[in-house]
Amino acid sequence: LKIQTIHSFCQYLLARFPLEAGIAPGFTVLDEQTARELTQEARTRVLERAGSGDAALSAAAAHLVTQTSEQRLNDILDAALGNDRRKLERFFAELPDDANAFASAVRRAHGAGERDTVELIAAAFSAEIDAAEAELRAIVAWLAGGKSSDVKRAEALSRALSHETAFERFAAFCDALLKADGTRYASLATKGLIAAQPALHTALDDWGARVVAAEERRRAAHAASLAEAALTLADAVRKTYAEEKRFRGVLDYDDLLLYWAQMAAEPSLAAEIGARFEHILVDEYQDTNALQASILLALKPEGRGLTVVGDDAQSIYAFR
Repeated sequence: LKIQTIHSFCQYLLARFPLEAGIAPGFTVLDEQTARELTQEARTRVLERAGSGDAALSAAAAHLVTQTSEQRLNDILDAALGNDRRKLERFFAELPDDANAFASAVRRAHGAGERDTVELIAAAFSAEIDAAEAELRAIVAWLAGGKSSDVKRAEALSRALSHETAFERFAAFCDALLKADGTRYASLATKGLIAAQPALHTALDDWGARVVAAEERRRAAHAASLAEAALTLADAVRKTYAEEKRFRGVLDYDDLLLYWAQMAAEPSLAAEIGARFEHILVDEYQDTNALQASILLALKPEGRGLTVVGDDAQSIYAFR
């Protein structure tokens, strides 16, 4: 009878099947402090590469720092390489073997168009402004004859038309026609103006809808660009960290689960190992996560010989 944590159980199995798992025989397991230090070393090496000529890493780091902050960059890497590391591993493992798969997956996840960028969206909207400048100036003149709220909107639209760069014009149109949260106003003109010139109100309302659509696309493209930059750096750190562990012949606690899960994905090998154990008993089952549960089920896929005991009311990891 062996009584072990699930991590020590996985360590026991990996020690007996190192070649099948693709790890060094006689591996050792890093304690949490050493694993954190090794991860920090990997981060430092990746950021040094970003600062010394690696184009992809340099662009990713610069984008994150200029669009957010250096602290936010560190927070993102902390999250990606900490508790979210398994999600990160799964994301990259499930990508198709295609050079564009990574960027496409990030864009789909954020609802961004395949070729959308903040710059292209602003440029396209600016071109629409140029094509309809006469209509927009007529709207400005109409609003200028209304109440104070109409006059303020007229002034904001006039300033927007005066901007030279596409991004400034687009941003100014958003300020003029949208609330701070990017949603539309209930009405863009007062009732008296609307009654006097319903056609111009319809045109203004149409511009409001265009701005909303363009701003939604811009936000999605912006979020996707930040995520792509963050994942580019996190992937480089992840790979550097993994290379260093292989070089040293060590595993961390997550590896104990991840490598066994990879072995268990081979049904014949999982069945061979599972047959070595007549019964597997698991206490405090409510505190296992999906990966740990998959490891147990791989050993006893039909459930025969597997007994678990748990109580949902005592779960301390319900957030998983």
